[in-house]
Amino acid sequence: MCGIFAYLNYNVKRDRRFILDILFNGLRRLEYRGYDSAGISIDSYSSDPSGQFSFSAPPLIFRQEGNIDSLVKSVYKDVASTKLNLEEPFCVHAGIAHTRWATHGEPSPKNSHPQTSGAGNEFLVVHNGVITNYEVLKETLMRHGFNFESDTDTEVIPKLAKYVFDKATEEGDQSVTFSQVVLEVMRHLDGAYALIFKSHHYPNELIACKRGSPLLLGVKELSEDMRSGTSFLDLTFISENGHPKELFLSSDASAIVEHTKKVLVIEDDEVVHLKDGGVYILKFENDKGKCGNALSRPSSVQRALSFLEMEVEQINKGKYEHYMQKEIHEQPESLTTTMRGDLSMEVLPKPRLFF
Repeated sequence: MCGIFAYLNYNVKRDRRFILDILFNGLRRLEYRGYDSAGISIDSYSSDPSGQFSFSAPPLIFRQEGNIDSLVKSVYKDVASTKLNLEEPFCVHAGIAHTRWATHGEPSPKNSHPQTSGAGNEFLVVHNGVITNYEVLKETLMRHGFNFESDTDTEVIPKLAKYVFDKATEEGDQSVTFSQVVLEVMRHLDGAYALIFKSHHYPNELIACKRGSPLLLGVKELSEDMRSGTSFLDLTFISENGHPKELFLSSDASAIVEHTKKVLVIEDDEVVHLKDGGVYILKFENDKGKCGNALSRPSSVQRALSFLEMEVEQINKGKYEHYMQKEIHEQPESLTTTMRGDLSMEVLPKPRLFF
């Protein structure tokens, strides 16, 4: 069971070290799901003094077999060798991360995520799920000149995104949006999946979509009268944009709850586009294909955030040695919580272990 995580800061100045720590910690919160390798992607471009990007360069990818600590060591080793400035500030930055449990292809850096569209890392994807028609897609893409480096089903997704983008621009659609590209990719995918896309063609944007696999959005907005401080306000609605905020995407609430309790549970066939501080929710409709040579324009959806009924302590191991042991001992309480509101709590016996 893979885990995906993303962090986007908008008009909130964060240095590269802080961004890395957020991504690594997000992955640690997903460790209990099981994994054999992990990876992240961050931006490589230089910044001007304000922290805004000055040009769009291919993002950096770090992937490593083994545990999160192995990935962390590998990243900082690479950073030291390339003299990448960890104190470099970003007012806007989009990072993605992934823990992988091997299904297609052995545990190895090449099979870890993010998977890439090829040289230049034009499109990157982290994926939880299984693409059942990946072999057909792979054969088709190879006929169009794409070379594959991994043994995963996921690699077809970023390559398909590049194919869709290149095809649209070749046919004269110079204004094709990130969401249009992703919606067209979804049209060709069979299986269950939750995906997060990143592309240097669309700097500082992220796209998330799902079908049959869990995915949540967390929103934390900076108070306008306290922009120089660290105080944040949680949004009630997510239609506004332009305000300083931090946005989180995750397979699991455990990676979000320590940052914010305001979440959106993304529904099947929804596409969430994070752009310019706004959250745009679009609906995938399979019967909406191309309009002539142009990709179709998706319809938008208005959604409200909900409150996450969870504390940080609930995601820690606490007094237990392993997460499995914790889950076993918490089953009576979990069962009682599940039935709360449906049964009279006065007649329920005190939860106790059955062995």
